[in-house]
Amino acid sequence: MSAIRKAKSLFTVVLTIAIAFATCHAFAEDAYIESDGTSGILTGYKLKPASRVAVDFALTTTEQVSGARLFGADRSHTALKMSGSFYIGGNENTLWVIHLGNGENYDSVWPRDGNGDFITLDTDRHTIVIDYPNPPHLYITGSVTNEVPNEDFTPESFSKEAIEPIALFARQDATGAFEKQCKARIYGVKIYESGALVHDFVPCLQDGMPGFKDVAGEGGFICNPAAETSFTYRGDILVEESPYVATPTGNNTEADKHLYVDTEYFATADTRLELDYALTEERPSGATWYIFSGESQFGAFVNDKGAGFVVKQSQWKTGVAPSVADLVGVKRTAILDVPGKWCGLVTGTCTNDYKSITTNGVFANTSTIKLASYAGANNYFASMKVYGCRIYEAGTLVRDFRPYAFGPLDGTPVVGLKDELTGAFISYPAATASKRLSCGGKMVLPPYVETLRADSRFIDTGYHVQPTTKVALDYAVAAERGASDTWYLFGAQGGSTFTALINKNGFGYNNGSWHLSAGMATEASLANVRRTVVLDNPAALGVVTTEGVTKLVTEVDDPTGRTYGTKTLKLATPHDEKTHFATIRIYGCRIWEKENGDYVLKRDYVPAVENNVAGLRDATGNDATFRVCASTAASPLTYGGAFTPVVVQTAAKVTHGNTVTLTATAPGAKSYRWYRNGEEIPGETSSSLVVRWRRGGETDTYAARSAYAVDSATIESGESESVAVENVTPGLILIVR
Repeated sequence: MSAIRKAKSLFTVVLTIAIAFATCHAFAEDAYIESDGTSGILTGYKLKPASRVAVDFALTTTEQVSGARLFGADRSHTALKMSGSFYIGGNENTLWVIHLGNGENYDSVWPRDGNGDFITLDTDRHTIVIDYPNPPHLYITGSVTNEVPNEDFTPESFSKEAIEPIALFARQDATGAFEKQCKARIYGVKIYESGALVHDFVPCLQDGMPGFKDVAGEGGFICNPAAETSFTYRGDILVEESPYVATPTGNNTEADKHLYVDTEYFATADTRLELDYALTEERPSGATWYIFSGESQFGAFVNDKGAGFVVKQSQWKTGVAPSVADLVGVKRTAILDVPGKWCGLVTGTCTNDYKSITTNGVFANTSTIKLASYAGANNYFASMKVYGCRIYEAGTLVRDFRPYAFGPLDGTPVVGLKDELTGAFISYPAATASKRLSCGGKMVLPPYVETLRADSRFIDTGYHVQPTTKVALDYAVAAERGASDTWYLFGAQGGSTFTALINKNGFGYNNGSWHLSAGMATEASLANVRRTVVLDNPAALGVVTTEGVTKLVTEVDDPTGRTYGTKTLKLATPHDEKTHFATIRIYGCRIWEKENGDYVLKRDYVPAVENNVAGLRDATGNDATFRVCASTAASPLTYGGAFTPVVVQTAAKVTHGNTVTLTATAPGAKSYRWYRNGEEIPGETSSSLVVRWRRGGETDTYAARSAYAVDSATIESGESESVAVENVTPGLILIVR
């Protein structure tokens, strides 16, 4: 081969490789949490004989405290069963050391490079792996792996579980304080047991607080809010916004902002309450700020002396200083456990204070527990965010309140807390458009269409009920029902009647004769509570569930041999279509037929908006008609909630140098959130997403959520069906002569 031909061949190879790298887009910077060397973060994980720990890190300086721990589980303890850490020590802080112990013996070993020389400190990125069941341990730099043998500790040496959890950036001393802090960046921590990944901690910013999110295992978030200035973050970090409802600022001085949340729950001697909160305004000097209370029988507060708790007219002040107890913007949990006889404040994984209490007789409260208020007194309101509230009775969870907002998203929403167990909604009792709670963070709100009783609005499903039919309507009463009003949830009539209704007696069914529930009248009248009402002909049953919890089962007539005639099933109206209309939100309606012993889904009506008209679409495809308001054209249905977007794409493949455009559409959406392979794509909020070629030749899946703005909250839909985009690998031409 001539020199010219050889040169051309080499040029072809080099040029092809250069093009492949040049056209690849720049990757986002890897996220990390950085410590300034003044504190640590507890993982909550205790080492086991089967544990393998891998930490991806980089020092920020080689000038460290002697013995500084990058991570460690070696707190001094007389009953310590198992320990391990990776730290700096020896030769004037120039070497890394692995420290191992099994409760009886301890040993230290030093990583060495391929020449057998000790590895000195630097600020490069490395990964250290301590593998108890499968030594040697590993020290990895880029593509170079150095083994760290340790003959003194074989896998058989470790047979007991540690009693102290691993800390990051430090270790804990005998008092529980962090010591031997390390100035470093941690990009991630992986923990395995017997080869299986049980925890995968990635950098995360949760409610403005830097820490780590466990994207495997229990999925928890770890941080140290008590040392919030000790940790910073950078890079393409996972961001989580917890939803919250908030009382307005200025509550202690401005009477028109004296808001609170009434839990409608009475404390007992068996009550334990956990309140997740953050203060949003500095505590006025000398004033007492109640966090939650029920008269003076059951409460928690903060004043110029710190945090305090009240049980049965007796007061226990905790040792939490005001600077900790009333720190603005820090998310905490206040716990008052009467049967457990303790109270305290918890921040992240750190218990700020724990105080034993004693009870004093039988509780006889005459008012319910309030959040952000002390029984309505004018000067005890708190400006705060409420992230959640849980109430237990004798150890059993009976209320699980979480932030919730509903109503037209372009108007004034109703904001409060919703109990995930019963569906009950609580808020400020005297809320108005100008005096209400606000909300923030990310919330998920299912879509709905709403009928209006005053305008006789209803929906005709077009479906003919049979003796083999089962109907389930997912709904919520959207307005106060008059004491004497009867509202039909659905109805159909031919030779016999097939209806479900609510009136002053509770839930009722008519399946040839009347069947009314007993003791359900009050619950039936509650507005804004999501329920499912079922009338099952084959089983001869009527059922009511509230947020998945069965509240009522009623036997109804057996329809065998009955003829239902020509009338179709209608929603929010009775069979006569003249009176007893209902103002309800419809989240969905499903219709089954029992065939050969099995229920077969025939209709799955879901809320939809087509050409700016709200209605129901059949997701099964069996009904091609878009079901809209069946009263008058001048009275259309209204809609709300977050509709799941539909995502379409221009092509299924993308080559280097080209793009594919994805488009998401959802009625009423203000913005969108895009996800690639399950991870959110930061900064992408428009309805269109331009997908550029990514190196590797893999197929990526993309999905979207529609987003709506209410106050400082982002209310989101469910995630759309994913679409796939294949990254076509460019050819690599090799000419061999």
